[in-house]
Amino acid sequence: MKKQILAASFIAVFAVAALLAAGQLVFATDDTATTSTGTTTGDNVEDVSPVNVNALPAHQGKFELKGAVSAVNGSSTTISVNGLAVNVATAKITRGTGRTLADIQVGDRIEMSGRIESGTLYAARVVVKGFGSGNILNNEAVLKVRSEINEKIQNILKQIEELRKQINSRFGTGNATSTQ
Repeated sequence: MKKQILAASFIAVFAVAALLAAGQLVFATDDTATTSTGTTTGDNVEDVSPVNVNALPAHQGKFELKGAVSAVNGSSTTISVNGLAVNVATAKITRGTGRTLADIQVGDRIEMSGRIESGTLYAARVVVKGFGSGNILNNEAVLKVRSEINEKIQNILKQIEELRKQINSRFGTGNATSTQ
């Protein structure tokens, strides 16, 4: 029983490290910003999978979207956020007096909600949360977070190595090897 619990713990810790190191797909919300290379940072981060809006059941015909504006097309009244084009022709745009679609620019941080019809996203509400993202790569807060994440990954890798040693010494299997 102890052998199974220890082995399960080892596998769980290794899986977390592997996911972090592999750069899994996540969705960042709240104070988000996207660089020109597509890197997005945010206060809240959730693991997600890509969604095919055409495959959503009818009862899931609503959406909420947060992130940095990646494209604005005034002639067709669409805004792209997180790679999704959203029709904003009839949306109410808030934040600041007299703001219109023409005032929204690439890099602005926004929140949207609305409906999905025949695979097209239609915004009913657009809230501008921040204007322009600046150069996110040189942002001191981002550099600090990156450093903290790298430190946590290194600590997890050390824990994995220690667990491997414990498994080998206790059970003499010699099968627990590091993948580094």
